[in-house]
Amino acid sequence: MGIRKLKAFTAAAFAVLCVLWGPLNAYATVTNADAFNDIAWTEVFSDPLQNTKGVVQSMCATDDYIITIENASGSSTEPDTVSAYYKNTTDANGNPVTQYSLAKRVTDTDWEHGNGMAYDPVTKLIYVAPYSNLTASNRGDIFVMDPNTLEKVNTIHISDSWNVLGIAYVEKSDQFVILTNSEGGYDLRLYDSSFSQYTDFGTMQTDGAVNFQDICVTGDFVLLQPLGLKDGNYLRVFSMSERKIVANVKLSYTVSNVKTAEPEDIAEISPGVFLMSVTENHTDGSTVNHFYETVLKTGCSVTASATGGSVSLAGTTPDGTAIRDFTDVEEGSTITVTFQPDAGNVISSLIINGQGEEVTEDESSYTISNITGNIVLSAGFDLPDAETDAGSAVTEGSLSMPDSETTAGADTLSIPDSDAAAQTADSSTVSTPDSDVSSVSAAAAGNEGSGSTSDPDVVVERLQLGARGGRILVVVAAAAACFAGVLIRLHVVRARKQREYVRRRHEHDVQSEES
Repeated sequence: MGIRKLKAFTAAAFAVLCVLWGPLNAYATVTNADAFNDIAWTEVFSDPLQNTKGVVQSMCATDDYIITIENASGSSTEPDTVSAYYKNTTDANGNPVTQYSLAKRVTDTDWEHGNGMAYDPVTKLIYVAPYSNLTASNRGDIFVMDPNTLEKVNTIHISDSWNVLGIAYVEKSDQFVILTNSEGGYDLRLYDSSFSQYTDFGTMQTDGAVNFQDICVTGDFVLLQPLGLKDGNYLRVFSMSERKIVANVKLSYTVSNVKTAEPEDIAEISPGVFLMSVTENHTDGSTVNHFYETVLKTGCSVTASATGGSVSLAGTTPDGTAIRDFTDVEEGSTITVTFQPDAGNVISSLIINGQGEEVTEDESSYTISNITGNIVLSAGFDLPDAETDAGSAVTEGSLSMPDSETTAGADTLSIPDSDAAAQTADSSTVSTPDSDVSSVSAAAAGNEGSGSTSDPDVVVERLQLGARGGRILVVVAAAAACFAGVLIRLHVVRARKQREYVRRRHEHDVQSEES
């Protein structure tokens, strides 16, 4: 394998590591706060509450379900109801189902107020923000739910002085946004996936509200729903990058025969598609949870990096308009990446969203058509094959090492065949510690005035350096590939442990019921 190929392999292995190390958000997201202007909500389904005094406090979307928590009571530890509705037109096994119809329902756990929920696609678990702690030991806790059984499987304690009011998962960085309750100052914080470290975004001013409902994250934005505003219900949009509220949108939806209606939560169920649940008390005495849907304009981001050169981006939208902002690219656009190698280099590798793409040395650009999600690309530039592989080109019995100072009469390094009995009379033999090279022949005759080096020590040093560099690249590439395999194995082991934990817990519960 040539040096250039080793470098390309190393780059590809590193790209795989990057993908495994952190989630790569490859789908379109809401990229511009203007998308929240003039939102129209349309009712898509409804479901009567299990308790006439209950309220659906939180909602999240998993791969297969839309899951809600109906809080039975704010003043007792009565079990709450967790409902799972089919998110898609097929179930997890591919069988056809009616979208949004009820898949399963469980009423066996007090989730406190159950004010917030977030699904983590990495751990395949749901994290619940209790908000209240009628049970004293629940103070400052986050509950963990299995999205398949809808049962509580764990508790994570993160504070002794305040409760978690809202929670949302940030897929692009594998982090969580948490909103503290009033005791924590309504602080918005960005936690790592282990809930051990955080970045504080600061206090969310109520501005006349008495509290906040659950929160939701889409792209760079955190969506907050203030509670109790006198002039109606609003959606506040907080930018994590700008660390400020960038939009304050009036929630507009149509109700009928309703005494009271309270929007409780919002969740992004697919890129740009949001559901909002509203608990409505009807004039006939019934309490029904209504689900309203809206679709927001999404965009894609295109980021590029390069080594050994640079790249430039250009592109057009589906209607032919030139793209000026590559952080907000319309879906369906065409992007052209122009290669700009440093002097003497050519394009050697192109990796897009962790996948290596075929490129040849004479290519000057690469086109990506009809983009449907975020793109992260990395280009590598290197010397042409003829130059990078020259130092490792082995012919029978000889190894050629071109040098910029060497003329046609330059030295030739010869690696003798295994059956060679002796060196020629005009050659000097030098032993090297390299197991791959047993001796080096340096022709001494006719070199005067040629500018070439006939010193065996210098020749051996050059050969050893070249061989050592090649071995280093091999080791790095092999280590990267092995590390990628280890990470994949860790993911598999973690999934198995999680399934085993759920199985054992289920067996324990069954045994407890039988006893």
